[in-house]
Amino acid sequence: MKHRALICLLLLTLFLMGCVRPGSGSEPADKGAANLADNAYLSSYLSARSGQFFYFTEESPVNGANRIYVYDSVSGDVFPLCAKPECTHKKGDCNAAIPSDFGNINLTVYGDRLYFLGESERKDDKRFLRVYSVGLDGSDRRISAKIEMGLMNSITAYLGIYDGTIYRLAYGDVVENGRSYMVGTLVSLPLGGDGASKELFRTEFQDGAFFGTLQPGKLWFCMYDSGGKMHLYVYDIDADRVDTVFEGMPPTYAYRMTALEDRLVFHEACPAFSYSLEDGTFTELANAEGFVRYGGDTMFAWTSLDVGRCFAEDGSVLQDGVLDSSLFKEENRSTRTYLGVIDGKYCFLVDIAKDDSDEEKHNYFLVYDSKTNTFSVPWDSDMK
Repeated sequence: MKHRALICLLLLTLFLMGCVRPGSGSEPADKGAANLADNAYLSSYLSARSGQFFYFTEESPVNGANRIYVYDSVSGDVFPLCAKPECTHKKGDCNAAIPSDFGNINLTVYGDRLYFLGESERKDDKRFLRVYSVGLDGSDRRISAKIEMGLMNSITAYLGIYDGTIYRLAYGDVVENGRSYMVGTLVSLPLGGDGASKELFRTEFQDGAFFGTLQPGKLWFCMYDSGGKMHLYVYDIDADRVDTVFEGMPPTYAYRMTALEDRLVFHEACPAFSYSLEDGTFTELANAEGFVRYGGDTMFAWTSLDVGRCFAEDGSVLQDGVLDSSLFKEENRSTRTYLGVIDGKYCFLVDIAKDDSDEEKHNYFLVYDSKTNTFSVPWDSDMK
């Protein structure tokens, strides 16, 4: 009963926010700009946001089945994204379930729906990647598009939607003229499309970081080659043109990027840094022993297993937060995966296992609130 009440609250809140409109799946009047602003500080691979609601999924589910969960950042509640009456959320027909191939999840919000990548399918000797969507209240799940996979075993680096069009960054191996090598691509496909996507960019790709981010009218994407050199590009949606923004050595290696009006912020880096869109200069933002994550007004980094450091936007230290180990049910090897930040709350997935075999693994959803300097665990895998 509590789960159904939370779903009803989610639907009502989205309606009051203006996110839910008659005709589920209708395009937003702002072409998706509000969704992009909501998701500016998220990792995008395993998480997405709409207003106060934070959607996430496990990278390595304990029970072998991916599911989408909703974190209400105001109440602190977490529940499966499923509005089916009496659903146990343990079967594949649950609206929260993700039928995913390895390496393809990528949650993104557009209008009043959450989109994510599912499994691939074969048709006429071609492979297509299914794009699923579900209402933000957990209802009306369906396949919303199919993207032709032109690369062998391609991995999605970024998925975004703007003005009714899906954009996918991907990389994978190709074999041409007896030569095998890796290629990075940017393609687009209209929502509802069921066929070949339009290739917007293609380059030979070395095995390094590849990531991107959307803002209204522009898609920024970046790759590092094996020598640490950065290749930064922008796709102008209106002009239908890809331009090279920067090629050279950056301050350091980064794994995420946030696009602001006058600069790009590179984070999940040590140190985090920005690139000025006005004069093309780099500026260091904050440095720590671990990766720095950028949340707009604040930044956060783990400085040890149990201590997190919070920085101001100018890089000065605000406070250190101490993680109480009693929040977890065991004290063993752990892996922490960054999901993103929502209203000053930095969210992580924590995987804990006894040893490298991952036997008896336990997953936790960990939140650090930079406003109160406290940690909490509103969900763990025993709560499925």
